[in-house]
Amino acid sequence: MEPSGSEDGVQTVVIRTKGRAESAPKHASRGSSLEPGAEVGGRYRIERLLGAGGMAKVWLAEDLERRIQVAFKEMSVPALRSAAEREESTLLFRREYFAMKKLQHPGTVRVYDCGVMETGHRYITMEVVSGQDLCEVAKHRRFASDDVRAILSRLAQILGFVHSRLFVHCDIKAENIRITDGGDIKLMDFGIMHPMGTRATQRVWGTPMYMAPEWRERGVVDARSDLYSLGVLGFTLLTRQAPFATAGGAPLLTAPTSFLGAAGSTGSLTAAAPLGAAARRARQSAAILASELSAVPDLDPQLAAIVLRLLEPDPKDRFASAAELVAALHGEAGEAPDEEPIAARASYLQLPVVIGRAKETAELASRLVGAQRRDARALLLGAPAGVGKSRLLQELELDARNIDIPFALGQCRAEGLAPHAPIEQALRALVPVTPA
Repeated sequence: MEPSGSEDGVQTVVIRTKGRAESAPKHASRGSSLEPGAEVGGRYRIERLLGAGGMAKVWLAEDLERRIQVAFKEMSVPALRSAAEREESTLLFRREYFAMKKLQHPGTVRVYDCGVMETGHRYITMEVVSGQDLCEVAKHRRFASDDVRAILSRLAQILGFVHSRLFVHCDIKAENIRITDGGDIKLMDFGIMHPMGTRATQRVWGTPMYMAPEWRERGVVDARSDLYSLGVLGFTLLTRQAPFATAGGAPLLTAPTSFLGAAGSTGSLTAAAPLGAAARRARQSAAILASELSAVPDLDPQLAAIVLRLLEPDPKDRFASAAELVAALHGEAGEAPDEEPIAARASYLQLPVVIGRAKETAELASRLVGAQRRDARALLLGAPAGVGKSRLLQELELDARNIDIPFALGQCRAEGLAPHAPIEQALRALVPVTPA
């Protein structure tokens, strides 16, 4: 294991191939990707490729330190066409880790670690989720009304939490929804989420087939934009076709015509339609969409009405929130909304910001600035149990990783650990990123 510096001062970790002698590590060339058998920073051993998209590759890896399997998400540098795009993707990668740490919920993916490799590729590690994505499941079965209602309701509950943290997922699609082996639903891939209220630009970060008209019209992207994507999902699950590929004439955005062949893409919205043009075209297609849904055998007409409302081109005509959608889905079925699991409700208790610790957070922030200047000094953080020391350390870790300062933690417990164990635990994490 051999640390290496970089031109921008970011500490990087070296990739080596399993089985190589310590004196002859394998260094991946700048811009190259990983391969099975490679090790990153002496901690992650790459096993196999799980999937790849326009911005990242996801590998199955073993965390040698924690002795668990993780999903190792590697930023795809070769796919980027310019320095500006590289910087934009770097910011998105950083934001994904930072935000996902604040979006811990049973319906989202748990993230563990992030960093930058010697290759220049950034990475995030996260939990491995069992099961299949919804697109694969849909290839082998047709969903009944009750199935679609349950899927939309659970996704709306998850999105309600995401929106409460003032984020918009921006990439709701069947490929990003995981049906676990236990039948639970996980919302995946938060790599292109945006803060609530972002103004859409010509740049497309997502899958055009699922994108709301406000993206094309350069409007404001908010929770209702995700709800529109849920409408596209509901329509495709019921009819097995993309809504605006079946509505006659040109679709709102260039999109695949078959649900089973839908694929993600990024690009730009060239030749944007005049303000309102896409919305008018969608309204003209509403009757055809309703006809397509009415042709689905045994489809609950009230569920069809909900899907059509989600697909309204004007955000004001959609449901105002995920909670309103959940209420409608269960109200039309004459039943009370399902109560979320205790773990899901507890997620709302974890505040996204630290309150009442302005002095302490300012002190920690100044110490991070000192560390960047290579003027780091020890700081004792002491207080009685239960007053928030761990919460402060969580914020310190997020802030440190966001500016590429290595972070290591050694945890003391009253029983079961040797006296030096916490120090050893921290040092093991620091060794890979410590200059020789």
